[in-house]
Amino acid sequence: MVSVAGQAQERSKFWDNWFVQANLAGNVFYGSQEVDYDFSDSPMKGFRQSLNLTAAIGKWFSPEIALRTKVNGIWGRTIISEDAETNASKFFTISEQALLDLTNIIWGVSQQRRYHLILVMGGGVGRNMSYDSWATNLSLGLLNQVRLTKRLLLNAELGYVLHTAEFDGARYGGTSTHSLFNEDRQLLLEVGVTYPF
Repeated sequence: MVSVAGQAQERSKFWDNWFVQANLAGNVFYGSQEVDYDFSDSPMKGFRQSLNLTAAIGKWFSPEIALRTKVNGIWGRTIISEDAETNASKFFTISEQALLDLTNIIWGVSQQRRYHLILVMGGGVGRNMSYDSWATNLSLGLLNQVRLTKRLLLNAELGYVLHTAEFDGARYGGTSTHSLFNEDRQLLLEVGVTYPF
């Protein structure tokens, strides 16, 4: 009995391959209401941009597949003008995401590999705290990771989040219910670190 229990404990992998992430995120916002205005679409415009923090915890179930829970937020934009101060708002999102390590899937698993390209897909909810509004979202991204040491990886992640039109708090929008431009959108460029444990 003791031998069987010991073997079962050795095979248990629940606490293996967890990780935490912390990133600094540059965000660019587009609102559903913009179909009614002639604002510049450039992501380089300051009235669209904000700098935020993201944090995540996740687990690799195999060298190819992981799940993570990610939180992003603090300073956002509700695009109602071309003035950054007028557009300022506060928000957060919580997403559950699947990670597919494309490097391991295409070229096979290697313990010596230092670089990984990872596809990120998921969904979640978001809240605009300035306007007291909730929305659901879908997310898609590419995570680049470089292993610096056994316990430290460098992240560079490019992401796209499609929110329902309630997210930015603006109470008006376009007329097409079948267009991506009738929803709120967010682009993210994140840089940070991953700590596996």
